[in-house]
Amino acid sequence: CGDSADNIPGVKGIGPKGATKLLQEFGTLEKIYENLEKISAKGTHTKLVESRDNAFLSQKLAKIVLDVPLGIPEDRNFKFDKKYLKNAIPFLEDNDLKSLVKKIRVDEELDFGETEESDNTIKFETIVVDNYPEFQKLLREIKSKSKIAIDTETTDKDPFLAELVGISICLENKKAYYIPIAHQMAENLEMKYVLNNLQETLKGKLLIAHNFKYDFEILLRAGWKIQERIFDTILADYLINPTSRHSLEACSDREFEYKMTPIKDLIGTGKKQVTFDLVPVSQAAEYSAEDANITFRLYSIFKEKLKGYDLMELYKNIEIPLIYSLAEMEQNGVRIDTKILSAISSQNQKKLAELTKKIYEIAGSQFNLNSTQQLGKVLFEDLGIPYIKKTKTGYSTDVTVLETLAKKYEIAQLLMDYRRITKLESTYVTALPKLINPHSERIHSSFNQTNTSTGRLSSSNPNLQNIPIRSEMGKEIRKAFVPENDDWIILSADYSQIELRLLAILSKDEKMIEAFRNNEDIHSQTASIIFGKPKEEISADDRRYAKIINFGLMYGMGAFRISKELDISRKEANEFVENYFSKFPTIRNYISKSLEKAKENGFVSTIFGRKLYLPGLNSKNKRDVQEAQRVATNMPIQGSAADIIKIAMINLHEKLKNIPEIKMIIQVHDELVFEVRKSKLDFAKELIITEMENALPKKYSAIVPLVVDVGAGKDWFDAH
Repeated sequence: CGDSADNIPGVKGIGPKGATKLLQEFGTLEKIYENLEKISAKGTHTKLVESRDNAFLSQKLAKIVLDVPLGIPEDRNFKFDKKYLKNAIPFLEDNDLKSLVKKIRVDEELDFGETEESDNTIKFETIVVDNYPEFQKLLREIKSKSKIAIDTETTDKDPFLAELVGISICLENKKAYYIPIAHQMAENLEMKYVLNNLQETLKGKLLIAHNFKYDFEILLRAGWKIQERIFDTILADYLINPTSRHSLEACSDREFEYKMTPIKDLIGTGKKQVTFDLVPVSQAAEYSAEDANITFRLYSIFKEKLKGYDLMELYKNIEIPLIYSLAEMEQNGVRIDTKILSAISSQNQKKLAELTKKIYEIAGSQFNLNSTQQLGKVLFEDLGIPYIKKTKTGYSTDVTVLETLAKKYEIAQLLMDYRRITKLESTYVTALPKLINPHSERIHSSFNQTNTSTGRLSSSNPNLQNIPIRSEMGKEIRKAFVPENDDWIILSADYSQIELRLLAILSKDEKMIEAFRNNEDIHSQTASIIFGKPKEEISADDRRYAKIINFGLMYGMGAFRISKELDISRKEANEFVENYFSKFPTIRNYISKSLEKAKENGFVSTIFGRKLYLPGLNSKNKRDVQEAQRVATNMPIQGSAADIIKIAMINLHEKLKNIPEIKMIIQVHDELVFEVRKSKLDFAKELIITEMENALPKKYSAIVPLVVDVGAGKDWFDAH
C-alpha cells in the first residue's frame, strides 16, 4: 500500500490490510511477484500485475538508505539533537515528504525533558511504607518536592462502593512508595492518620494522577478535602489524542513502549477473581508503585505536549475544573422510584406477550425471537420475503433491514417493536433498581470526560443519555427519576437549539442570525425561505423537511442519508440540498472553507481550541474521506456546544457550593437536571438560566445569544 502524503504510489486498490495479508503469506514483495500464479483472488492478481513498477518503486522510496556518501570521515561520531529538526524542513518539502514536515512543525517547539524509550529504561525501586517511622520519613521527603504522583488501590471500580486498600506515591523517576491501609492479614497503617498527614503535607503542591476523579471520590469518602492543584494525565492524553485509548497502560505503551502489569495478574478473572485487599502487600506494592511511577513520568511529556499543541488553556480552564463539578454531581446521585419501574415492567411483559403471539401467527410457527439465525430462516425462507443482505453467519436482520422491510411487511414492524421494548426493559426498567446504592439509596451514574472525540460527556452505570425522550416508554422511564421527598422538585434546564445558534454564529448567515435575534421558529423560517411560502402557509411536513435538512447538513449528512430521513429519492434529496444552499450560500461557503482548512491543517477545532485530527481527509478510500468530511463539518459545532455546557457546569458548581438546596444531578447533551428545594425554585431558575446563557463568550453571544428553556416538576419527565 502507498502513502499519498509522501508521494509513495503503492499498488492501486490494495490497502494496509490487503498488503499485510500478502506479506504474511509470502514474506517479501519479491516473493509475492514470484508467486503471482498462487494468488487466487482475481482482483488482487490483476492489481499486482498492473502496478508492478509502482510496487518496486514504492519499496525503493520507502527504504531508508544507509550507505549515502556524506563526504565526512567514517570515525566521526554524531549526536542527534531534536532542536535542529526544523532545519530539515526545506529539504523535506522539496522532496514532497509532507507528513514528516507536518509532524516536525507540530513538535518542533516541544521539549519533552527526560523521557524513557523502552522497557529497559523504566526502572525504579518500590518501597513499602508499612510502619510509622518510614511514613514520617516519606512525609519529610514529600515536603522537599513540588510535585507528587498518587494512585489509590481499592476493592471496587464503583467509587461509591469501593473501600480504600492502599496508596502509592512517586516523587521521582527512580523510586515509588506504597502505603498499605486495609490489606487482609498484613501490616497496615491507620487510614485516618495517613490521610490527615498526607493532605497536610501536600498543601500547595501539584498532585499528579491518572483519572483523578476516581481517586478524588475515593479519598473524599475517606475524609479528604479538595486538592487545589492537580494534573490529570488521562485528561491530558484525551486532549492530545482524542481518538486513542487513554488507559494508563495505553499511555505507557504509546509513550514509553513499556508494558505494564495487568490487574488480572493480581486479582484473577471470573469466578476466581478476588478483591485487592486479598492481594499480598509485596505484589500490590509493585503493581501500584508502577502506576504512580508511570503517571509521574507522563507528566512532563504531556505538559509540554499540551503547550505545543496549544491545548493548555482548554485543559486548565475547562477539563480540570470540570472534575470537581462531575464528582459532586455523581456524589449527589438521583433517587429512583422502583414502584414506577415495576409497573412499567408489568406492562412490558403484557406488550411482549401480545407481540410474540402476533409474530408467531404471521410466521405460522413458534421460534426463538432472540435468535437472528432462526429469525432469518423464518423471514427469508419460510415466508419467502426477499432478503436484503447477508453476513458471515447468515441473513442479516439488523435494524436497517427491518426498517426497510417494515414498509411492506407487518412482521418486520412487530419485530422492531419487540426488540425496542426488550432493549429498554433490560437496559433500564429491570437494571436501574439493581444500580441503587445500598448506603445512599440513590443511583450514582458515572459521567465520563474521555469517551467521545468531540468533547461531549458520556454516562455509564447507567447510561442516562440513551433513554429515548420521544417514545412512550422513554417518557415513562423518566417518570421514575424523582426528588428526595415532597419538599423537593426536579428542575430541567435545556439549551434551545444551541448547535444551530452556533452554526449561525460561525457561518455568519444573516437570515439565521436575524431569525434567532427575533426569537422566530428557525425551522419554519427555513421552510419559508426554501419553499418560497409565507410563514403562515408552512405545513407540518414543510417544517419537518426544513428541520431535517437544518440538522442534517450541520451533522455532515449527504444527500443519501437525507433521502433516507425524508423518505424521498436520492435525486429529490440532491435537489433539496441544492435548493437549500442556493438560499443559504453563506452556510455552503462556511462548510466548504471549514473542509479546506481541515484538510490543510489536518484537524478541526472548537471555538475554545479543542482539536480533533482527521487523517481520513487525505485517505484514498472514498468512504474514509466522506466520514472524515462529515466529522469535520459537525465537530466544531457539536464540540463547541459540549465545551459551553462544561463551562456552565463549572460556573454553577462554584455558585452552588454554599447552597445545599440546589443540587446538580444529571447532564445529558444540552440539558442539565437539578434537584431543588421548592422554597428555592425561583432563585434556582434565575441563577441557572443566567450561568448557562453566559457560558458563551460575549464576542459570540453578541451575534446570537444563547437561550435556556427551564421547567420543573414532580419527576424528570414532568420537568420538561
